[in-house]
Amino acid sequence: MKSRARKRCLAAAAIAVCAILPLVAFADTGVNVLSNGGFEKFSGGRRAIRWSYGRGWRAVEGEGVKGSRALVYENADPDFSSTPRQNVELEKGRTYALEADILIGGTLKGPYGKGASVYAEWHDAQGKWLGGVYTEEIKTTGGKWQHVSALSSAIKTNAVRFSVGLGVSKGCTGKVTFDNVKLARWYNPRLQGLYTSAYRDMAADGEVELLAALDMTDGNLADYSGQFTWRGADGRVHIAAPSAMDDAFARLRLNVRDLAMGRSTVTFVLLKGNGEIDARCEIPFERVRELPHREVTVDPLRRVCVGGKPFFPIGVYGGTKSMARLKEIGVNTLMLYGAPARDTLECARTNGLMVIAGVNHVFAGARHAPEGVKTEADEKTWLAKYIDKVRFHPALLAWYTLDELPLTLLPRLKGRRDLMAQLDPDHPTWVCLNRPHQTRSYLSACDILGADPYPIPRDPIVTAANWTRLAVRGGAGRRATWMVPQIFSWASYNRKDGRVPTREEIRNMTWQCLAEGATGLIYFKWGDLFSNGPETTAEGRMADFASVLAEVNAFLPFLLSDEPSQEVKGTTDAVRARLFVRGGERRLLAVNATREQQSVTLSCDGFSACRLALAPLETLVVEQSPPHSKTIGSKEHGDSRKL
Repeated sequence: MKSRARKRCLAAAAIAVCAILPLVAFADTGVNVLSNGGFEKFSGGRRAIRWSYGRGWRAVEGEGVKGSRALVYENADPDFSSTPRQNVELEKGRTYALEADILIGGTLKGPYGKGASVYAEWHDAQGKWLGGVYTEEIKTTGGKWQHVSALSSAIKTNAVRFSVGLGVSKGCTGKVTFDNVKLARWYNPRLQGLYTSAYRDMAADGEVELLAALDMTDGNLADYSGQFTWRGADGRVHIAAPSAMDDAFARLRLNVRDLAMGRSTVTFVLLKGNGEIDARCEIPFERVRELPHREVTVDPLRRVCVGGKPFFPIGVYGGTKSMARLKEIGVNTLMLYGAPARDTLECARTNGLMVIAGVNHVFAGARHAPEGVKTEADEKTWLAKYIDKVRFHPALLAWYTLDELPLTLLPRLKGRRDLMAQLDPDHPTWVCLNRPHQTRSYLSACDILGADPYPIPRDPIVTAANWTRLAVRGGAGRRATWMVPQIFSWASYNRKDGRVPTREEIRNMTWQCLAEGATGLIYFKWGDLFSNGPETTAEGRMADFASVLAEVNAFLPFLLSDEPSQEVKGTTDAVRARLFVRGGERRLLAVNATREQQSVTLSCDGFSACRLALAPLETLVVEQSPPHSKTIGSKEHGDSRKL
């Protein structure tokens, strides 16, 4: 069980108010790589063959789904744990889906966030853990069989040992029954979906980009082509090949004036080399004479706009009891779980704060589902009633609809986004993902993207930049992206090696996100700043956080500029950079996302190359104005100033 403590999925179990939903079986998986995943084959000693397990476990007749055989765990000792395992063979570079049926007798006793789960892991030749896929740990199934599932990232190429395990966390006691365990190749569709750069696929003028999301894991791009089809302003059907096409997106830019007025259908077909259709997608697009008034919307520069004015959310999860203090230190947004009441929104308004309202728990079968929500029809009824109460409140910024939920739920998540748009056309939906490499697959489930890298202290701090880049590129660079930087200690969530990020680490992760194109920052989480320790004081942590927010607020004129920021040439995995433009002013942001000194030469079109020596975790802003550059915040300039 030691390696399981390392899993990234702990974030979902410990931090997120993550839904535990009854899922349907996967529709697009291959053959089960497990032998005897249903425990139907017994040995002479009445043990489930191919599975290795110790005391506490027994193979039984008649206790499985529909009276089949199953594997049962019963334990009354909180200091004991045992994990059945089976070694398997997996294909490197491939994605796998894991699923199982679990039945818990009553409720498992034990630590918060712990329970029963199924997982697969892979290791290198020396036995080093390289990754894994884990279902949520659950404590009760309400007396019914519950289907659990999860989707892996691509198997690493240096992985040589693979295994599947059934787990009941140490400290948990009770009875758990497992059946129908399956691990199989997940075949992502090569055509993932069709989207446009226009917010909610509606535009009045300007340019619109058509975007067909692709996944060539199981295909060679050279063997495929594509065609976009749309109805033009002349009433005729137009067909065109993509102007650009890679493994992620096929793209075509059009002038909105060339599209039919009103609502029409845009289509993309993915074609095989012989001209046969491999896949087809279509979406409605609406050209209007004038965009409808929306209190909150997203503009072509990926900025959220409130009351028609650009707004950069600088927020925290939580904070209902500290609103005045939060406003004082530079916070302008609260992300509140649990569908905040109207009086909470009013309190936020009086303190000058906006609110992202969490409705991610409103799923039948979710751990924190509202009372009375038992079916999908109940979900819609509950949401319609709640949204009607708060949708016109001026403090409402957006809806939080998805918190680290797996792709296996995508049809329901897309339906939720569509329902929210119907119930409240005035506010966008935001999602937070902990598998940012899968962002492209979630585009139909949200208006605004997000991811939550929490690298301190175990992972490289550059994870913040990497996850932001994946999220932004997963949205084709066309979606607003609100990132969730870490300000908490993992020690608050049962990890022994946790510690509070230092001021320099919080600052560095913040500017990494901005260098990679984040258009909002919602830190996790405010309450933990009061309890993290004991190596620092609450007052010290508050001061550290406030100083970082002061820098971000000072840079807001560039973050909210009417001119797009630009990517920079010469960046490396270690040094991330971005050029911000505002009128005649230019600011080149450079971030050393490592704990070692770095030297780089950065350049932007039309400007002289800028040579920088960056100390560990250093962040610099360079004034770019031909023909000279001036560094702000550099230790090499006596007249320099901090951000």
